[in-house]
Amino acid sequence: MEDQQEKQRKQEEEEEEIRNEFEDRKRDLQRARRVYFHCLRRIPNDKFFARIWLLAAKFEIRQLNLEDAREILDTAICKVRGTEILLNEYIKMEQQLGNVDRCRNIYKKYINLSPQDCVAWIRFAKLEADQGYRGGLNSATQEEIRKHCIQRARMVFERAINYFTTLSATSPLANLDTCTLQDVWEDIEDSFGVLGDVNLIRSRYPKKT
Repeated sequence: MEDQQEKQRKQEEEEEEIRNEFEDRKRDLQRARRVYFHCLRRIPNDKFFARIWLLAAKFEIRQLNLEDAREILDTAICKVRGTEILLNEYIKMEQQLGNVDRCRNIYKKYINLSPQDCVAWIRFAKLEADQGYRGGLNSATQEEIRKHCIQRARMVFERAINYFTTLSATSPLANLDTCTLQDVWEDIEDSFGVLGDVNLIRSRYPKKT
């Protein structure tokens, strides 16, 4: 945990240094934008360079150019496959803005490109499940919303398990992902209380021994 926090701290310091160099110290924002643009045109489509895409997007966010930031992140997700940092930051930005539909579409796009990312499937399902908790509504309306969100979460889990079950025919490691999905799904069903149904998973997807 401490190593992860130290890594995050160093990353933030490096980003701050880059921002000071191109944005704050010289206040030449157009020059900074050109530098980021030329970097993105020339860097390989590799996970190692994902942070450059992220820095460029954060630059546009600081200038309140949200559409430009979205365009950068959309392009990055398509070009730099399987990198969680881009997905997580993009989702974080849209969640802070309250754009649940955008979050949903980002997950769909990412999963279509990187369906083997089990963690992304789980986070997508949790996003759907979490939408069922809203204040200021009467109990009947609240329950109907929760039921709808629970169903959406279940659909994500079903798609994910079906994908990894099919994949297991050629990749034995996919069995581990299937078991992980089942365990997480059971936990989430249990958290739904009276609206949850853990037997739904156990009856449809009996675990292999």
